[in-house]
Amino acid sequence: MGNIRSQVIEEIQSVPTKVPIAWKRRRPIGKIGGGPAIGIDLGTTNCCVAVWRNGGVEIIRNEEGGTIVPSCVAFPPSGGCLVGGIARDQALENVANTLFHVKRWLGRKYDDVSRSASMCLWPYRFARGPDSDGGDGDECVIEVDQEGGVKLRLTPEKVSSLILMKLREMAEECLGCPVSNAVIAVPANFSQSQKQATKRAAILAGLNVTRLMTESSAAAFTYALRTNNVASLSPADPLMRTLNRRWIGISTDSLSDAGSNCCRHVFDGRSDGQSQKTLMVVDWGGGTFDVSILRVSGMEFRVIATAGDCQLGGQDIDDAMVTHFAREISRKHKLSITDNARALRRLRMKCEKLKHKLSSSESYSLIADGLCNGHDFTMQMTRSQLEEMCRPIFQRCIDLVRRALEDAEVSKSEIGKLILAGGSMRIPKIQRMLSDLFGGKQLCKVIHPDECIAYGAAVQAALLTGEASLNVLDLEVVETVPVSIGFSDVRGNFVRLIKRNTPFPARVIEPNCRTPFDGRTMGTVSVYEGERVKCDENVFLGDVVLDGLRPGPPGSGNEKVPLEIMFEIDDDGILTATLSDKLTGRYACRSFGRRWGRCTDSEGRTAAKIASNVEDEDAADLTKSTARWRLTEYVHRLRWRLSFVTERATRSRMMKILDAEERWLSDNERKLFDVCEYHSHDETEGAHFRLSALEEECFGALLDDSLMLLAMSSRSLVGMGLSEELEVKWGKGGGGRVGRGKVGD
Repeated sequence: MGNIRSQVIEEIQSVPTKVPIAWKRRRPIGKIGGGPAIGIDLGTTNCCVAVWRNGGVEIIRNEEGGTIVPSCVAFPPSGGCLVGGIARDQALENVANTLFHVKRWLGRKYDDVSRSASMCLWPYRFARGPDSDGGDGDECVIEVDQEGGVKLRLTPEKVSSLILMKLREMAEECLGCPVSNAVIAVPANFSQSQKQATKRAAILAGLNVTRLMTESSAAAFTYALRTNNVASLSPADPLMRTLNRRWIGISTDSLSDAGSNCCRHVFDGRSDGQSQKTLMVVDWGGGTFDVSILRVSGMEFRVIATAGDCQLGGQDIDDAMVTHFAREISRKHKLSITDNARALRRLRMKCEKLKHKLSSSESYSLIADGLCNGHDFTMQMTRSQLEEMCRPIFQRCIDLVRRALEDAEVSKSEIGKLILAGGSMRIPKIQRMLSDLFGGKQLCKVIHPDECIAYGAAVQAALLTGEASLNVLDLEVVETVPVSIGFSDVRGNFVRLIKRNTPFPARVIEPNCRTPFDGRTMGTVSVYEGERVKCDENVFLGDVVLDGLRPGPPGSGNEKVPLEIMFEIDDDGILTATLSDKLTGRYACRSFGRRWGRCTDSEGRTAAKIASNVEDEDAADLTKSTARWRLTEYVHRLRWRLSFVTERATRSRMMKILDAEERWLSDNERKLFDVCEYHSHDETEGAHFRLSALEEECFGALLDDSLMLLAMSSRSLVGMGLSEELEVKWGKGGGGRVGRGKVGD
């Protein structure tokens, strides 16, 4: 096993950090080949892997006989790599080189990680990634020590790939054949960069990700199947044999009852009653909190709202306990253990054990012998003390539940089932708070909190590979976009192309776009996600650039090249933006990955709330930026048209005027115009501006000279060496009247 790990280390170091992710269309169910596909729950604290075999889902066991694999990777000083329980067990002897909870750092920049309040509690070292080999110098890497003073620098996805490699090996040993396809469950509020980082980790582990599935959807799959007895591990079980009967299926009627006795038969997946049910799945694991509300109709599970926080999990309770007991040790023994990595790691392990015990006991105590400098320390805590200490953490969870209800626009009474998933949902306090929020509603605990995500992912994998029985094929989960995605228009305003909570896969096209200025040979689409009107107040994802455009001559109607923008979100929630030239059919496209898409669902929800509060301010900014843009666009258009003028003296004189205007615009970049309406009633009348008193003050002396000449320049260009065709198009002479403040309408 050690040799295998060494080979894996060499392999991931030889693979480029940036692995291209191919764009794929929505695949019909049953079209993916390449052997059995596994379902993986890549958790922050623990992992689980499952497969569909013999007509049902089987949770794959590790070499110790357990179904859970700790998300822990260790690098002994002598070399090699350990993964899982064996890595966790040696943590105290190799503290700085034992990595855990790495999922929290997937797809995040170094600056994001370094600002974490709990960074001082982590025993391993973070560093800024290199700006060579395709890196941008801002990625987060983890440093571990090797024999001979060699430092190994690993990105979070490379560490995660080792865990995925371990799960893959377990599956291959269980199935007796190679495994190359997998469905991986991710938090519902994972950003674009976090999803891409997960896919890169899978590629490094030799896995083809056939689908990224949200954890809440996987839990909903599991609930639907387990409560209807659709899957069974035992071939002798008669319920398993009914999988081959076309008339057995799943009905939403069972969702309002406790178990399989309420199963209603359907024919080919069509229920004889199409009543709708509303479910809420609350998934709280070691590192993330997710809540999804699903509308169930027939065999379709449609996600109508999600909420969550990728930095809110059981680990935060551990951090609070570690901080509490570290202060107790400092108070009682006058010792500081925050600088002692081994003592801190040992204290964390004791806190995790204490937390688990308090879920079943009212109070518990344990002894950390020889914790620091030979001092023993008794750790004692009651459940009520823990609940009071972690009350802000529990309240954050409940607030996210409320936000999901608001986004879904459903009342608490409409929720038919509250389905719990994730190990942290075992905590009695969060269960009570959740039940009280819904008026004492009974919580659904029929699915295994640690195994249900991998279970549902295995079902999805079986559907994609065609392994599942026919009746299960009718089961479908429709997921939604957590935050609006759009692009910047020429004024710097945000154009929402895909609105938040839009179901995906989705494709949205904006067909009526053009290059910003006449004569431009390059088009650019700047992609953002957020809820504010101004793009600079949203999260920048990246640019799509299309060069080699061929604008038409003045008067052709194609001075600004017509473009088409298309946004597509695939089954995994991965965004691809395409910019097309409508004249030639040429296009450029881009999938957004590690350095983009950092707006999570919780951040998007916060942005939506802020946007609502400053709606009037945004509207005023929109008016002012539009006014400024019209002046800028007019200056650029005149400059391009002047390039066709052959009379040098006139062209030089007018170019100087345009240079002055552009310098003024550049020097006053942050100044917003109050009113500056541009009217172009007729090209023969030139361009007219309506200026307010504030603008006159802003422009100063330029008003009488440059601006007035600019206003007249469109008609003045006629006859200055232009071709006869352009003179016919624009007309000769012109009769525009220009004045100060108010000009001819």
